[in-house]
Amino acid sequence: MNEPKKDVNLKNIGQFGVQAFFGGCIGCFGAWVTTVTIILLASLIFGSVFYNAVVNTVNNLSKEIPAILQGAKGPFSMGQSAMSATPTGTLPALVVYITKGEDSQGKPLTTMTQSDSPQTFFWVKTEKGISTSFILWMTTPEGSSNQFGSVFTTKTDGSPRSCGRFATQAQVGEYQIKAFIGSTIVGELKFTVLPN
Repeated sequence: MNEPKKDVNLKNIGQFGVQAFFGGCIGCFGAWVTTVTIILLASLIFGSVFYNAVVNTVNNLSKEIPAILQGAKGPFSMGQSAMSATPTGTLPALVVYITKGEDSQGKPLTTMTQSDSPQTFFWVKTEKGISTSFILWMTTPEGSSNQFGSVFTTKTDGSPRSCGRFATQAQVGEYQIKAFIGSTIVGELKFTVLPN
């Protein structure tokens, strides 16, 4: 038996291909328009929630990333600033004390009231002719330890270096401040904040 001869018409194949191509393009465009419409509607309805979440995330990352890159924060640093290695040789002793008011020659305190704490200044000094960098760690009444201020440097003339003060009223309880050169404790102070 002879089968009828089938003619292949290239014109029909070309038209079918062009129609399929443009049909697919229009389908993709329709899906894209639908997705954009849904996103726009969701942003209008829930916009402030998403916007605030995105802004908070970006702000947190913009603060955290430089600290992580500098070694100040990360999984192994527990939030402290990176401490330089302890220098070799004999380390100077640092005297850590507090006074009421911004007078380094004032009477050193070991107690203060809660209302006086914002006017209490922290000072560190060492012998004349010594210039060394140090950091201060404060242990709070709850037992948490945090770096107090930034990296400080002693004055070579032997005068006290102001290391700041409490920004707000301190909590009632016992505090301890340790001065570190590298990872070695070279001075410390214990003081108590009393209720008003």
